[in-house]
Amino acid sequence: MNLEDGRFYRTRDNRVAGPMARRLGRTFRWEGAIDGTEGSHNWTDGDHYLPSGAHHIWDLADVAHKAANKAIDQMTLADYRRGVARLRGTL
Repeated sequence: MNLEDGRFYRTRDNRVAGPMARRLGRTFRWEGAIDGTEGSHNWTDGDHYLPSGAHHIWDLADVAHKAANKAIDQMTLADYRRGVARLRGTL
């Protein structure tokens, strides 16, 4: 997966990470926040949280699709679960 500036991604444990910012000249070339944690976190170009490439629950697994700017009749159940239900704590 190619990481992009300003995009959000899902970690292996299904948290949202981002927005991503490219940091040149470092082992960890990408920086972003993770839901439920404090501070910023870093990833390699290979989507890995650990520089060794060993599996970690915060490795980036997929692009996080947001339901922003979708009409309510265009939202899917997955959009609802990621958005409204999460905010209300109904999941």
